[in-house]
Amino acid sequence: MRDEVRARPPLPGRQAALVQADETVDGAGGWAHRVTVARVTRSGAASDPPIESASPLVSADTLNDMGPPREQSRQEGEQPDVRRLSAAGLAARVVATVAALAVLAYGQVADTNDLFPLGTLSQFATARDLNGTIRSTYLLADTADEAGRRIAMNEQTIGVARAEVEGQLQRILDHPELVQSLVDAYAALQPGREPIETLYLMRSIQQLEDGYVVGEPEEVELLRWDSTTGAD
Repeated sequence: MRDEVRARPPLPGRQAALVQADETVDGAGGWAHRVTVARVTRSGAASDPPIESASPLVSADTLNDMGPPREQSRQEGEQPDVRRLSAAGLAARVVATVAALAVLAYGQVADTNDLFPLGTLSQFATARDLNGTIRSTYLLADTADEAGRRIAMNEQTIGVARAEVEGQLQRILDHPELVQSLVDAYAALQPGREPIETLYLMRSIQQLEDGYVVGEPEEVELLRWDSTTGAD
């Protein structure tokens, strides 16, 4: 490599000058820049041994990691790969959307939750009247050894949840024979208890004032059904 030597001329009153040599070398640790500084006397001889200071510019590891420039993932002007929806796929999506909207519209007109979750949305449409009433449905049963026992309205007791009964309340009132299925489910799910002889579908009505319950609830019998289990 080329050595560049710069000498400072002797200054008056001084016996020596500093000579600096810049040199680029290829060492074991990579390319390095070495600076050699020596003191030279008037006669041109170095009075002190050279002082070397070497610092790597680019390490060998960096050189090894450096490779050719990365190729662009997409050539300039190249269009992205776009998969267009087929006619059959588009038609299927349109049909599904129209069907869902039709079922939702039917639920609003018929005021039913039979097709849940696309049922009526009236329960979310209006706020509760703070001076209105709260209506709750429940079941009472007469058995051989107890009268008027409250029956839990859940899947573990009668085979269906409360929401199923309340959501189909009008249908049950129009077809009281549907209550027999609740009696049969109770007998199957509660084999250790006395079977139901008579089942009452009841409603509790609570009055509100400024959002608070006041007074005693009003109990209304909606339906009474005598079990047909064991009947000839």
